[in-house]
Amino acid sequence: MPTVTINGIECEFTQGDLVIEVADRNGIDIPRYCYHPGLSRPAQCRICLATFKAPNPRNENKLEPMMGGKLLPTCVTECSDGMVVEMESEKAIANQKAVMEFLLIN
Repeated sequence: MPTVTINGIECEFTQGDLVIEVADRNGIDIPRYCYHPGLSRPAQCRICLATFKAPNPRNENKLEPMMGGKLLPTCVTECSDGMVVEMESEKAIANQKAVMEFLLIN
């Protein structure tokens, strides 16, 4: 079965599973405002953004940052085998703080 590593915890998933769903099933906390399994996935609140790395088949399957190292929303990103998701990276934590500040100011 394929696996994804979220915050250092290796988790099994099935094709089409979203990162946030796999995290929930494995007791891994990912902050969210707009995500609910019964609703559409707008990915608008941006608080669930994380850093992603995935094996690159063009580079001997070495782990490389996805999308040039940009933060990606866990609520709309599907898992892939060997993917590494980090919610506790400096970039992800800085983003969470900025989103929270924006929401509290407004």
